[in-house]
Amino acid sequence: MFGKKKTEPVREDQVKRLHNLALDKWVADTGASAFNSPAQELEQKRAQAALDAAKRNSSAAEIAAARQSGHLD
Repeated sequence: MFGKKKTEPVREDQVKRLHNLALDKWVADTGASAFNSPAQELEQKRAQAALDAAKRNSSAAEIAAARQSGHLD
């Protein structure tokens, strides 16, 4: 009787919250997006590479062209 802890059933909202926390941690650890397809992630990486190249060249025209072409959000 003493020293025993009464266990409560796990509620669905607790499970969802823990799942979301685990998903957020995975996204933060891997740098992956939880909601994008691999093709979308590849396109985002290409867009980021284009932006990085434009920044390295410090050309405002290249940055503007990347924005205009839709590679920048």
